[in-house]
Amino acid sequence: MGCKTPGSCGPSAACAMRPFDTFDGIPPHSEGIPGPILKLRQVRADAVVPAYGSAGAAAFDFTCVDGPWNTWADIGTAQGVQACDMIGGHAYLFATGWEVEVPPGWVLKIYSRSGHGFRDSVRLSNCVGIIDSDYRGEVMVQLHPDRKGTTTQVRRGDRIAQGILERVERVNMMVVTQLSQTARGAAGFGSTGR
Repeated sequence: MGCKTPGSCGPSAACAMRPFDTFDGIPPHSEGIPGPILKLRQVRADAVVPAYGSAGAAAFDFTCVDGPWNTWADIGTAQGVQACDMIGGHAYLFATGWEVEVPPGWVLKIYSRSGHGFRDSVRLSNCVGIIDSDYRGEVMVQLHPDRKGTTTQVRRGDRIAQGILERVERVNMMVVTQLSQTARGAAGFGSTGR
């Protein structure tokens, strides 16, 4: 399902985890699936290449390699924590170890993992992360356990979020004095029934 660490795919030259643009054709770790290329630059030791968990998975998983931190100002220093007990009601910031280059015309969306939500009531602090094609920083994940009075453990190497590349189109804004009329109009907040 793709390399987890450098060299784990075997002795092939494609397993050196060099930047994808140094390869011809389909980049390594993509399992032969044509499509957009998400360029990754490793910025922390032990970073795990994001990978799909199954043949039919829609999203690829990001793994925790460092943290937690309480604020963005603290992330310059390595924590080196092997495990963290997250207390319900507080936010915890973790590093994935990868800077990304999203292709133009695409966006990388970061979502919570379903197991976190259903099993542990853990979500992303911002619910959905949006990574634009001109962003070049590290992908960071801030987890928020909602269930107060409980603890949830995150260990180095745990999958903590999942990403999807989606096409986006630039929208032209038009200021008008009138909008088209519909039967629904301005009705909202459950107006269509249960």
